[in-house]
Amino acid sequence: MTAYEYKYLEQNPLGNQEELLLYYIYLSQEKLATSFTEFFRTNLGWSTSQTRVMCHLKFYRLISMSELATLTNTSRQHMTQIVDALVKAGLAERRQDPEDRRAVYVQPTVTGMKQLDTGERRYISYLTR
Repeated sequence: MTAYEYKYLEQNPLGNQEELLLYYIYLSQEKLATSFTEFFRTNLGWSTSQTRVMCHLKFYRLISMSELATLTNTSRQHMTQIVDALVKAGLAERRQDPEDRRAVYVQPTVTGMKQLDTGERRYISYLTR
């Protein structure tokens, strides 16, 4: 635990269990998320934003650029840059909506999915060690 975490627990040693549980969940998620994105940066050369986008693409498979920007709390302009880098690396591809030419969708490539799956398995192995 960091000094800040200890300070919080010292201030609230008898705090209600729900509050402590939520604080633990928040800190755990924050530390794991940082560790996860750092692992992908070190091992695959992906930025934090690219890792987050690829994880969303894994679950949504096909999603509009606007929805992806909203999910990641990123501007549309920045999302365009992130997706451009993923497309250039062969990890994702854009698709046009045949009925609405303004709508642009993103989906992972087979290569992108394989790299993400491999990275996830290696990260889990890293955590268990």
